[in-house]
Amino acid sequence: MRIESIGSIFGWSIALDGTKEFVNKNGGFTVNIALIYKDTPVLGVVYAPALDVCYWAKQDEGAFKDGRKLLLKHQINAIPIKYFLVAPTR
Repeated sequence: MRIESIGSIFGWSIALDGTKEFVNKNGGFTVNIALIYKDTPVLGVVYAPALDVCYWAKQDEGAFKDGRKLLLKHQINAIPIKYFLVAPTR
């Protein structure tokens, strides 16, 4: 992943994760974007076009999936394990 400079304070990075999947057109890839401020990531976006699902996180505001705020780790730990389902992937 290469980070491009935007002036002396900001930087950004764009990456395609799942290059083989993209070439094979099977939908198992994501587009990843990061905004860096003074060597610290402040905004990150992961978009899965085939699924039309978008995740993003912004410093001091939390993480989101398709506009809905995601729970923080300490909030997830408060949920009883019986409500979780593990699904293996390839």
